[in-house]
Amino acid sequence: MKKIKNVIFIVLIIILNCNLVFGCSKGKDEPKGKLSILIQNNASQDVDVINTLIANYKKAHSQIEIKIENMTENEKIEKVTVDKPDYDVLICERNMMISMARQGYLSDISSNVSNNKMIDKFYNIVSTYGRIDDKYYGIGVMPYSLNFIYNRQQAAGYIKGADEIDLMSLLRMSKEKNIKIPVALPKEMDISLAVASMIADNIINEADLEKNFDVGREKYSKFGKMQEVFKFMNTLFKDYGVSADKFVLSDNSIVKKVESGEVPFALVTTLSSKEIDESKNIAVVNSNIVDGSKVNPPVIIDHLVCQLQNAKNKDEVVRFLDYLSDDESYKTLGKEGIITGNRSANSQLKGLQSQMIWAISVANENNIIFYHNLPYKMKPHIIEQTKNLINGAYSGNEWQTIVDKTYTEKK
Repeated sequence: MKKIKNVIFIVLIIILNCNLVFGCSKGKDEPKGKLSILIQNNASQDVDVINTLIANYKKAHSQIEIKIENMTENEKIEKVTVDKPDYDVLICERNMMISMARQGYLSDISSNVSNNKMIDKFYNIVSTYGRIDDKYYGIGVMPYSLNFIYNRQQAAGYIKGADEIDLMSLLRMSKEKNIKIPVALPKEMDISLAVASMIADNIINEADLEKNFDVGREKYSKFGKMQEVFKFMNTLFKDYGVSADKFVLSDNSIVKKVESGEVPFALVTTLSSKEIDESKNIAVVNSNIVDGSKVNPPVIIDHLVCQLQNAKNKDEVVRFLDYLSDDESYKTLGKEGIITGNRSANSQLKGLQSQMIWAISVANENNIIFYHNLPYKMKPHIIEQTKNLINGAYSGNEWQTIVDKTYTEKK
């Protein structure tokens, strides 16, 4: 009996060793893949998160050779991705995604969005940013919203009996008390553009902008809602003192000063969430800016991950998109106090951080920031006009000027 037991024991060891050997051999025989990624505008504030996600992906898939290239010239990006099929993935802004998708240069990734249950795992705005008409062409990486925050005690001293302070009350207080407004915005977002975006969110139907994307001078000239945005900016300048010298540039450290009461309020984004912790002294301003309305603040996603139509390594693209659709990819960020678009990762946030998630969690297509639904060639002309407005130079013809400058034929 003892001999039989010994024989069985020896056989089991042999089987186990064989499994280990073959298992190791199998791992070594896994095919080595390639993935080439082109990133538009690598200077935006969300790029650190993108780089972190890609670095973590490299660790999990060390057998894949990943090439990353950054490019800032928009026209050059469209040209090289079409003329030279050297790239598999394009990480770009929404307006570039719309332009390239409608020219047939991007792949429809609707099946990936559906198979990975992205609608359930992520807030609606993440998939909405990547949707054009009824198809998905991109996955949003890092949504963030514009938020005025204020110190509860300081504001209560200025605005008596206010349970919830709205933006117009805050601006009125700023004018009457001659208080400067510190701003901590991504460096690529001009303060005048931020003001215009909060107004546009209350006035414009973003679906109309998407539907009429890059329709040209004649049709854009008839889009009068845009001029209403600039008209209201002029109202804010005249009646509420919202001018260029009202704002003071700052950084994310301004959150601590609002917390201590050193300054009563500031304009920040949810990218500042790591500085907020579990604050009990800070609240978020109700952002309705038009009387009788209560509109969520605009939500920005600066980068969307898209599959190029002529990608050579389509299987590796799918693997990468699967990774970006997985809860586990974002949980480390959530533990660091970073607000993402992933529901599971954000469930780890507490206090004011969880309050700031609200704008992102309920956002829909009408909270897409307006200039992402306009051609990227328009943006410098929009900034030029919005800067004029917060310096008091209102012409009543801002939108037409933007359209004319965008579509003036080059000689």
